[in-house]
Order: sequence, then structure tokens, then C-alpha cells
Amino acid sequence: MLDNVRFEPVATAQGKRPSFPLSTETFGVRPLQEPASGRVTIPPDQVLRNLTTTYETALEVQALLLRGTAKDLADARLIADALDYALRHDNQGDPLPPSPDGALGLHNGYFSGDLPLLNGQGSGAGKAGQVRLAGFSSGDFCGETKFCLVLDGATGGNNAFAILALLSAYEKFGKPAYLDDARTLARWIAGNLSDTSGTGFGGYFVGYPDEGVVPKTVITGKSIENNADIFVAFLRLAAAERRAGHNGQAALWTQRANAAGDFVLAMFDEASGCFFAGTVPVGTPPSPGITPSGPQRGNEVINTFLFLDSNTFTTEALAETARYRNRIDWRRPVQCTLDRFGRSVSAGGLSYQGFSIDETTAAGPAGIAWEFTGQAVVVMKLVDKLYGETAFDAQADLYLHQIRQAQMRAPFGDGRGLVASTLANGEVLLPGEQCLTTPFQCIPERVGLAATAWAIFAERVFNPLSSLQEAQQ
Repeated sequence: MLDNVRFEPVATAQGKRPSFPLSTETFGVRPLQEPASGRVTIPPDQVLRNLTTTYETALEVQALLLRGTAKDLADARLIADALDYALRHDNQGDPLPPSPDGALGLHNGYFSGDLPLLNGQGSGAGKAGQVRLAGFSSGDFCGETKFCLVLDGATGGNNAFAILALLSAYEKFGKPAYLDDARTLARWIAGNLSDTSGTGFGGYFVGYPDEGVVPKTVITGKSIENNADIFVAFLRLAAAERRAGHNGQAALWTQRANAAGDFVLAMFDEASGCFFAGTVPVGTPPSPGITPSGPQRGNEVINTFLFLDSNTFTTEALAETARYRNRIDWRRPVQCTLDRFGRSVSAGGLSYQGFSIDETTAAGPAGIAWEFTGQAVVVMKLVDKLYGETAFDAQADLYLHQIRQAQMRAPFGDGRGLVASTLANGEVLLPGEQCLTTPFQCIPERVGLAATAWAIFAERVFNPLSSLQEAQQ
């Protein structure tokens, strides 16, 4: 029993520490349950308990700047400062490789809340003041430490989103450190992830592995979505350099951006009107999310697996630009999204319509991923505007209504943020089953930052991957 509970003000020292927001709401569950066949082995609530992802953190900066109340701007500045801190205080126990010129990158994820370690973690581990990496304790996994790291690797896509967030913060607040950080992250991507072989499809490699792998070596597959993100990040950095009078740097970042954009266009399948997922090294076996059956060039082959964000992110990033505006009919990837990724489910006595990231659910109940539904709404509105049409307007409004319904009524919602997924009869599933199975993640039926941010962008018809973003705010 508890008695005489008092809530004291937050300690001054704690209020001044850099911190990140929590990416996903979680509930208390037993640490480990026997999973159903093909499902995750550890309950999502345990894995996500303290995680913040760089991608979602960056999206929140853009969402806060978009609305722009006094509190929103203060919060956006705090998060941008935390990104700056994370970049400059990597964890020496699991560091990311610097670029040849010494530039550093950001991990895929961090511990939410207070970012710095209060104490040193022992020989060869993180020191006081360095960043806390996310994870969870388990007596049966992850070796001698019994601590399982989560998203401690790094990708070009996550770092590109951080660049976009920092550039937006720089444009709003004028703090030079934000522009310097964007430059550093861009140099890290260009220095470590560029394919300079000249024999393949060009572009940029995925990045570095998660799950505590040390030392980290580059994953030589390529993601079309990551390259689309990098294209916009480098193009906006080029614009910032041009405004600063650094025309040589602007030309360099434009050239590097075009390397990513040209890779994206090379993944377009004229026959289906869809974008393929990217490339993998020749000899890579098929696996969930990887179908190495496309054309080969050099030592890489196109991965023909279809993802929704291979079509939404690419369109949002490239369709408005002069270089790519007339290269393809941008209505086609939107139609691909509508034809292949739509879902209808019933949960809690209501029916929902939306989208998932892939065409089929490999294990567990079918479901809707609301982050990707928000992306679909944004891209439908964008392409209608691009062509001066209303071809997708009615469908975009239908799905926007479904997002609003999910915000208010979906299982495990709170009426404010948006749950990441809604599964068929998801309200009666066991906690370990309450996530939507996809090739690279299990998307939880919990309120999440990515879903909430994309719902905001859909409502405001805001494209966070626009190279013309300053004009939208």
C-alpha cells in the first residue's frame, strides 16, 4: 500500500539535461511469453519501453515547427539541442565509425528521456555524459550482459531525417550549431555510405547493423526509401549553403543529392508502375522483404519486393523537383499504393480502412499501419496538386476520416495521439500478439510518434520530404 504520495517539482538539474521523446506508449506485461508461430519472441511493450528513434524524433521537430505555438517552438528547440548533443557525445562502448574526414553520425535509436549517462559503465563501455542507447533486460537473451540493445546501428535514411529536422530548426531559430550538425551528418553519409565502385546502380548503402554488433561494418544493400531521404536532405543542405554564399559547397551537395535521386529512378518498374525496394549484393538469398530477382548491375541485383514507402517517400521526395518532375508519371506510384497495400479490418466493433507497408501479412492477424496510411494521404494530395487534378481527392479524404476515427476509437488509443497499428480483433489479442507483422518490424497497437506525426502532416497537407519545405511552413 502507498500513503501520503506527493508530486514534487522536477529537479532543476534534470530539467536542463538533453532528452528525447518516447517513440511508443507501452503497458506493463510479463517479460516473456510463448509466442505464436512466426510472431515476435518478446512482447513489444518490453522491447519499446524506453526507445526513441531518430526518425520519429526528427518528425516531431517538423510537426512542432509546423504548428508553431510558443510551446511548440520551445519543445522543437529542446529536441534539436538533444540531436546536437547526441551527435557530439557518442557511446564509446558501441560507437559508430566516423567518416574518413572525421564526421560522425547518429544511431537509429536512443534511450528516451534523459540522454546522457549519469555514471560510467565500466571498462570499454559508455562514460558519464555519453549517450544512453536503448534496450531491455532479459535473463535469456543477449549474452553475458543480459541487456539487449535496440536500434544501436545507423542508416542513411535516419540520419537524413535528422538533417532535415536540424535544417528546419536552423531556418527557424538561426542557431549555427544546427547547420553545422546538418553538414556533419551529410559528410558522414557521403563519406561512409557512398557507392564509389562505378559498376552498380550508384546511390548510398543502407548503413550499419543493430543488435550490438561491434565493430560495425557497412551493410552493402541499398534502400530506395533511404536514398529518397538522402536526396532531399542533401538538396536542402545545398540550398542552405547557397543562401550562405557557399556556391561550391552547394554544387557539391547537389551532385551528391542527384546520385541518390538517380538511384531512386533506376528502381522504377515501368511495367507495374511501382518502385522496387532497392538492391542487395549478388548471391543474397530470398528472405522476408528481400526478393533478389531483378536486373543485375555489377555486384548488385534489384530487390523486387514491394513496400508502400518505396512509393510514398520516393514520390514525396522527387516529384516536385525540376530534375525528376517529368521523368515518370507520378500518378502511377500513387495508384500502385492504392491497388496493392490497402487493408480493411474490424476491431472493437468498428470497421477501419487504411494501408500496410507490404502486400501480405506473413504471420498473425491482418492490420492497418496508420503511419503509412498518413503517408498515402500526403502523397495523394501532393500528386493531385502536382497535376492540377482531383483524381485522388475523394480517396484521400476517406482515409483521412479513417485516421481521425482511429485516433478517437481504435483499441489502445488515448484520444490524442494515434496508435501505430490496428489489427483485426486486436483488442482481444494477448499482449505479445498486439503488433502487425511486417518484414523488418512488428508495428504495435500502441500510440506512436511516427503515426501521430504523419496524421498531422496528412491533416495539414504537409510534405516533410519536400525540397521546397520552407515555403510550406
